[in-house]
Amino acid sequence: MNSTFQGQEFLTHAVDLSDSYAILIGCFRMRNYECLSVYIAVLVRLRPLQIVHNININDGFPQDAALAMTYNRANDMSVSLNPTRQLAFIGLPVINKVVLVNINTSSLDLTKWTMNIIRVDTVAHRLAGFGRSIAWVNDNTVAIAVLEVSNLPWSQSEVWVFEVDEPFKNPFFVFPNSQQRIVFPSLPLFLQIASWSGNLLIFTDQPQIVIVLSQKPGFFSKRSSYTTEHCLVFEQTPCIPGMFKNTCSFGPCTICPPQTKNKGAINDMSLDIYPSYIQTFSYPKSPITNNYDDLLFFMTLPKLCSCPKAYSHRKKAKNFLKKADIYFLGLHFGLHRNFYNCIQSKHRKCHMHHMTVDLLNTAADCSAVTVQQNRPGVNYLLLPIISCVVQPDNVTRTSALHLVLIKVINKTEPLETGSNAHYSGRGALSFIERSLSDKLIYEQYGHHLRYISERTVLSIILSEQPFYLQNTQQPIVHKTELSFHTLLFCTLIIELFAMGFLVFRLIIIPLVRLVLRCCQSKLPPNDSQE
Repeated sequence: MNSTFQGQEFLTHAVDLSDSYAILIGCFRMRNYECLSVYIAVLVRLRPLQIVHNININDGFPQDAALAMTYNRANDMSVSLNPTRQLAFIGLPVINKVVLVNINTSSLDLTKWTMNIIRVDTVAHRLAGFGRSIAWVNDNTVAIAVLEVSNLPWSQSEVWVFEVDEPFKNPFFVFPNSQQRIVFPSLPLFLQIASWSGNLLIFTDQPQIVIVLSQKPGFFSKRSSYTTEHCLVFEQTPCIPGMFKNTCSFGPCTICPPQTKNKGAINDMSLDIYPSYIQTFSYPKSPITNNYDDLLFFMTLPKLCSCPKAYSHRKKAKNFLKKADIYFLGLHFGLHRNFYNCIQSKHRKCHMHHMTVDLLNTAADCSAVTVQQNRPGVNYLLLPIISCVVQPDNVTRTSALHLVLIKVINKTEPLETGSNAHYSGRGALSFIERSLSDKLIYEQYGHHLRYISERTVLSIILSEQPFYLQNTQQPIVHKTELSFHTLLFCTLIIELFAMGFLVFRLIIIPLVRLVLRCCQSKLPPNDSQE
């Protein structure tokens, strides 16, 4: 409506009315600067028709009059009244702002009919057309159409639902979403929205409207297969396992809080089959007794003793040393009957990496899971899934898991001098300290992000450190040294027995005889005669 207001041209862009009054939103050409215009809201009494009040909602930034005084998408506006609460939301999509206005029409004196700005809400610049259309869902929530949102698989536009009494920081929920999808020949734009009894009506730029009905707690509206050429209707569907809805609305179900579940959910998941992964592993240590002569002496001395207790202790020690690291530093092996100084090891020329991913508390099945490898210079390579099992106790945003492999090389020195050393290794896996939880993202940017993704992408990044760890295992004694040390040990044993025999014959026996003679000389004569 093009009219004259206070002697200046006024062009109406949006209007909403109640039983007794109406609010007009439009552009007003400035008195002293006819090339500029400002946005104003005008309060009009309907019976009789009379303008009673107006406020400037331009937030101090005038617009080009030539652009503002014509109808185009750049100067679209919207307004929605709530007569019960005496509030009105005014949308200015060209600057991505929504203005909340209080309306006072309770007085019989028209001069006291006023409008006052309560607050002004704005959003990030990545959105275009915030406030393209506004509709009250009920007295506590309001739906706001966002004309253009990037990177959406369903449409170019969204409907954001906010709590009225809270600043528009993060929406309560967003339509469409991963549960409430729409299918059009091309991505549609939401031009106008309307709401009645909690239901939502969307007019698009295509010859088809969208009707999303409000559902009772425990149910949400899902796109029906029975749609007409010009109408897309959503029907009632129960919440999927792991989600709930405790209000009447046209919105989706939400994730159940921790320690809760809905009626259709699975039983409690047992964490016993998902043990915690410990990144650290113990490195082998060298034995305390690492001298071959000490070992031979320790094993030979009890064998020479015929005491049953000594035999039992020797047997226990022998069993212990079979499991102990005797000849190699840092490795354990079993002693062979031939008492070879060797170790049993396995060597593989290639290493196979097996990865297992468990999806917990999701409705995903094997047909909904794909695996791909991203390589430089190649878009992606699809990888086959070796095994996929859907368990009875079988996350909603892109997550990344960074795994780092550290080479651990084991070098085994040969038993014989001049032989080749044996090498083996493993990759020690560790996780980079990075949280997989999107809790902070949802808290800062809104929990609605959990439900707008069409799929979940779990990126597993494998990398290898440039350094490596090397463990060197070497025998305590080589074969040539073994023969020589054994001969020396046998010689030592013979010498010990010889020395013991000499000590016994030359020292102990004479001392015993001397003690006996002394004892006999001290006996009484009578005793001696007897």
